[in-house]
Amino acid sequence: MDPKPSSDQSQSAYKAGSSAPVPNTSMQSELSGDIDSLQYAIDQGASPTRSVPVPPPSGNLPKHGHKALKALAIIIIAIVIICAAAYGVLAFVISPDSALSKAMNNAISDRSAHTTMSVTVASSDPSSSATTINIVGDADKTDPKNPSVQASMSVATNGFSGAIDMKIINKVVYARVTKMPTIFSAYSSMIGDSWYSLSMDALNKFASSTGSSANIMGAKLSPDAMFSDLMSKGVVSSPKFVGLTNRSGEMVRQYSIAIDKDKMLSWAMSIQATQTGNAYTAQAQQMTKEMSKDLAIGDINIYVGLLDGSMRGSTIDMSVTEPTVAGSTKAPATYNVHFDYSYKGSSSGISIAVPQGAKSMDSYLTSYLASAKQNTPSQQIPAIVSGSLGSLRAAYEKDYTGSFKGVCLKAEGMGLSSYETEVSRLGSSLVCHDNATAFVMYAQLPIEKNATSASYYCVDSTGKSATLPHIPASLSCK
Repeated sequence: MDPKPSSDQSQSAYKAGSSAPVPNTSMQSELSGDIDSLQYAIDQGASPTRSVPVPPPSGNLPKHGHKALKALAIIIIAIVIICAAAYGVLAFVISPDSALSKAMNNAISDRSAHTTMSVTVASSDPSSSATTINIVGDADKTDPKNPSVQASMSVATNGFSGAIDMKIINKVVYARVTKMPTIFSAYSSMIGDSWYSLSMDALNKFASSTGSSANIMGAKLSPDAMFSDLMSKGVVSSPKFVGLTNRSGEMVRQYSIAIDKDKMLSWAMSIQATQTGNAYTAQAQQMTKEMSKDLAIGDINIYVGLLDGSMRGSTIDMSVTEPTVAGSTKAPATYNVHFDYSYKGSSSGISIAVPQGAKSMDSYLTSYLASAKQNTPSQQIPAIVSGSLGSLRAAYEKDYTGSFKGVCLKAEGMGLSSYETEVSRLGSSLVCHDNATAFVMYAQLPIEKNATSASYYCVDSTGKSATLPHIPASLSCK
């Protein structure tokens, strides 16, 4: 066995001061020698030229300290996730009403907006091609009471295609044709690509002349208020959060709103009913009723920004099937309609320029209204009686049995009553008689000065029309 090393052998030859004995391990011996050499060099006024390795510490923190930090970090992350999830559940699922209300209010407060809308109509009839309508527009809402709008619209269907540009600035409508449909190509040289203008005041006067109570610029539309009104009437359901989806390359929130078709049509008819005195109100209401039988409406899908809660757009699908025609071997066609609306708002306004050199059409509309007022009842009644013939034909074709019996009564609900109202307004009355083989309809014309007897304007089921000096004696204009 080797002898035990002495104390001198375990330390450097140079000793400065008193040094405590160092245990004899290889690392500690090397460290001790290095320290002695370093101390000697410093005492001699020299700079050390050798780096001194220092052993790494055995650990500054106990192991249980690391575990505590990890646990704390996990707890903080969990709290963040829980809060985010709670917000998501609240905003996306539990309170979609508030989310959509906020989106609508944001849209209202936007100072400008860029919108696109596309409508696609596809028929089940293989002989019919799809119809597409595209509208791209911008709106400046810096002055909410007097917004400016510009839009481009294109239409294409069955070989028919056309496009127009429109602007509304300071309550004046501007329009120009940018693509003339082929069937109207003869008017291209006359219309050209010029801008034409028509003031809202002139349009409102024209609307009033038709008996409409609507004011084109007078209506104040609040999407939020309208949505609340429709919900209160049961027309639309409360919105539901569907999930997150990709729309035009952006992740957005999707909500759905179910529509009660019957209540929606009743609401639409109540709006139509406000058009008091309009000769076409009854026809519009009847058309609405007829459509409801073969109309299917899908849910409205509304898209909202994932983080900013701003409106991004909406989509809806619907379909309508043609009524079955008795005796026809052709299957009724079904038309599928898809609406897609996109919205991008901004807090900054935009500038929409007034078209230069626009030709005003106000004077032409004013002249038309003036000439219409000059028409006497004797001139207006024949036009009304002839127009009412369409209601009887519609009633006859609706429930085709080969008989005209009862067609006058059926036509009452298909627009005939509106014609009766118009004739009554002119001081006469519209009379209708029918049987299984024919029908006749007539109205007395005003008695002109120096006339010795009344005259009657008549139309019958053969399509004949005539002014008679007497009431039709049979179901024909003889």
